[in-house]
Amino acid sequence: MKRYNFSMFIIIYGLILALILSACAPEEMSVEVHESEPEPVSFHHYFSGPLSGGIDDLVNRYNLNQSKYHLNAVPIDHEAYKVNILESFSTGTPSDINTYWAGARTQSVLEYLEPLDLVFEQNNIAQEFPRALLESASKYEGHYYLIPITQHYVTFYYNVETFEALGLAEPTTWDEFTQVCETLKTNGVTPIGLGAKDRWPAQFWFDYLLLRTAGYQYRTGLMELDNNYNDPEVARVIEIWKDMIDKGYFNNMATEIGWDIDIMNPLMDGDIGMTLMGTWFSSILDQEGFGGQYGVFSFPVIDSEVSYTSVGPVDGVILGKDALNKEGAKDAILQFSELTNQIEMGMGSGAFVPNRKTPDNVYDELHLKMLKDMNRSKYWAFNYDLATSPELAEEGLDFFIEFLNFPDAYETLLDDLTKATKQLK
Repeated sequence: MKRYNFSMFIIIYGLILALILSACAPEEMSVEVHESEPEPVSFHHYFSGPLSGGIDDLVNRYNLNQSKYHLNAVPIDHEAYKVNILESFSTGTPSDINTYWAGARTQSVLEYLEPLDLVFEQNNIAQEFPRALLESASKYEGHYYLIPITQHYVTFYYNVETFEALGLAEPTTWDEFTQVCETLKTNGVTPIGLGAKDRWPAQFWFDYLLLRTAGYQYRTGLMELDNNYNDPEVARVIEIWKDMIDKGYFNNMATEIGWDIDIMNPLMDGDIGMTLMGTWFSSILDQEGFGGQYGVFSFPVIDSEVSYTSVGPVDGVILGKDALNKEGAKDAILQFSELTNQIEMGMGSGAFVPNRKTPDNVYDELHLKMLKDMNRSKYWAFNYDLATSPELAEEGLDFFIEFLNFPDAYETLLDDLTKATKQLK
């Protein structure tokens, strides 16, 4: 009998068995495992054009530091955004996350928003921000709806070289301020630059004049229509403003030019002495290489008996109740409250960082000066179009433009505004 090599038999048998098993193996056993793609989170915001500083850095930092979600940011023109977001809410098609202005704007869309109470509670977010800021900017009808991401301050910007050449000091009282205006005008410099083509820059004059004369409580009542636009307190403000126009303190064609380049260039060329604008103006000046050539000072005191109030908007992020990716949105919103991300946003946009743990060394000398001015305030007020309903804001902004164009007709214009507000009420 022929003898077989037993070892060879085992090898051949094993090969045959492996081939059979391979042929009969379930198809899914051969499928390669791929790493899952990050879930998209849509994010619409109004930090576009000259206001875009910081937002790209914040978004990129978020996307680089985690892999579960990817934030898809879409910038929308500042003015177009006001219409776009309302349309998206009313049609049930909002992005997962939106930026929005704290105050009356957020208050007006609460029915479309998802409360963020659990996000706040589970992550101790309330500990990251000053209580007063949260009460005014984040909390509405007892619930948290907004995470603050920037806080801006409206102040005067002036050309340092112009002031030094004329021996001018930063004014702190209204008499000192008007004297500065007279000196600038006498020396061929337009005292105040105002570019109100977009309407909203004019509101800061009404805000501060009212807050420095009638005070925060009266102004709050006016915003809520408990007070009237034909009150003597309002008439006094418009008369002070008109007196400044009549004296030639403002540039011509204020309602036909923009607030940024149209004002920045003549300001830094020495043709304009100063302008009243929010701290986002800092980032534009710095980007254009004017750092160190401008100074800042707070809106002067008119009545020393009136409590000191600062004005400025707070930007935040909100979550729509119809958002497609709520979990991803909540994760991103949580990261927006994180200190490093907030600093990234603040430094890029010229804003103050809302997070209360922000160290002073992140700010330059001018911002520290402004921060000191802000901290002396008893009250914080949102600017006009964020302190009252969107409908009334439209009426008011239109009034400011009509007044700038026809200051002598201010009594008629105030009567018309009073009638319009009564219809809204």
